[in-house]
Amino acid sequence: MSHISKQQAADRLGVPQKCNWEQARTVYNLKVVHIHSAYPQPRTKEDEAMRADEIRPFYEALRLLFPIDLSKDPVLQQMAAAMPPPAPTPPPAAKKDNRAKKPSTPGGLAVVIIPLFLVMLAVAIVPKESNSSPEPEPEAEAPTVVRTTDTVFVAKPTLYVLTKLIAVRDQPTMKGAWVMGLHYGDQVFYLGETAKSKDKITINRKTYIDRWVKVRTQSGEEGWVFGAFVHYYLKEPLN
Repeated sequence: MSHISKQQAADRLGVPQKCNWEQARTVYNLKVVHIHSAYPQPRTKEDEAMRADEIRPFYEALRLLFPIDLSKDPVLQQMAAAMPPPAPTPPPAAKKDNRAKKPSTPGGLAVVIIPLFLVMLAVAIVPKESNSSPEPEPEAEAPTVVRTTDTVFVAKPTLYVLTKLIAVRDQPTMKGAWVMGLHYGDQVFYLGETAKSKDKITINRKTYIDRWVKVRTQSGEEGWVFGAFVHYYLKEPLN
């Protein structure tokens, strides 16, 4: 193992010196998976040797930061068993000749090591399940878009009355027969029908121009209400 300080080992691994074992091992696993991906299958013996040489510095840094008993961590014990010994330092004159004699990991062992690292990485990253199951969120109602010539009227199945009093009529016009009256905050259900032409209604010297929409009341009555006086969420009253 290289003679480096714990701070140098932490810098090499890319973790704080005071990190815990799970954090350090997770970072180590990510680095190992990244190195594996740089050597696609099929690998030669030279590829296996170079891959092991790239992993070894991070493995040594991990062992220096956490000199634990390998028997207490079966996963790390398997890593140590699969890690080949460091290559001997060749003499300067024979550097090129000895490079090919580096010990290499058997090609078949890589097929076992890679799934092991991926499973270990998934276990380290996936958060533990809580004892209490979260309540499922209610499904949002899909809005219905009714297009007009110059505006887009967005409506949901539930509409809210925005005036102190609104008439539900049997036809989409002020001349339609009175069906019933609704008050501010009452809910009606939009039935997907909109008048072809716009109408104009003036209340308290303010003129509203919009189309009539067909609705069903809470009591089951169906009719038409003026579109400007309802909305898909409750706002301040118009009058």
